[in-house]
Amino acid sequence: MEQEPMQEQGAIRPWLLIVLVIAILGAVGYFGWQYWSQKKLNYSYGDDALVNIPTKTITASPTTTATKSTQAESGPILSVENLKNAYFRINEKEFKLSNGTYNESGENAFNATLDIKNIAYNKKDIDQADEAAVIITTSNGGTGAFKYLIVMGIKGGQPQHISDVLIEDRAIIKNISISENEISVEATIHGPSDPSCCPTLDKTLRYQLTDSSKLIKI
Repeated sequence: MEQEPMQEQGAIRPWLLIVLVIAILGAVGYFGWQYWSQKKLNYSYGDDALVNIPTKTITASPTTTATKSTQAESGPILSVENLKNAYFRINEKEFKLSNGTYNESGENAFNATLDIKNIAYNKKDIDQADEAAVIITTSNGGTGAFKYLIVMGIKGGQPQHISDVLIEDRAIIKNISISENEISVEATIHGPSDPSCCPTLDKTLRYQLTDSSKLIKI
């Protein structure tokens, strides 16, 4: 009676062995499959495989630049800003303004100032204008304040002096305009009995630029 359980126990052991072998083979197969799958995945990202892997090109969005064109920075050639830093010539003396003024001290003192409130152009659109009439006030260190009418043109992309004419010492300029090649200057000038300091005569002065590029009073 005691030997029967021993036989049953012995009969079970081969099955356990078979199950254990199957489990081991299954585990080996599973981990082997994982190993080869990972190896294949790594190979697909190698240098040689990248040629055949479709990729998406990412294009950076264009950046906005704050840099403007040269013309935009300087504006029209005969703009107020350009005239404030242009070369002028009066009585054969050439000088360059800096922000609208020029100062020379010493024995030959000479000062010049651009009247930015009184500038006229030969065309309504300043971008198309090729001539400008301006007022420059000069002094030599004394009480005089000589008002000059100057016509500026364009040469080499820069403002260029064309001609100048003296209006009067200490005249008060109210307005200037250009119409049909004629420059009109509305000013208060000295009457016959006015002292040098205080002009009282209101008058419209007219000037014309001749074919030889010379300003004359008409």
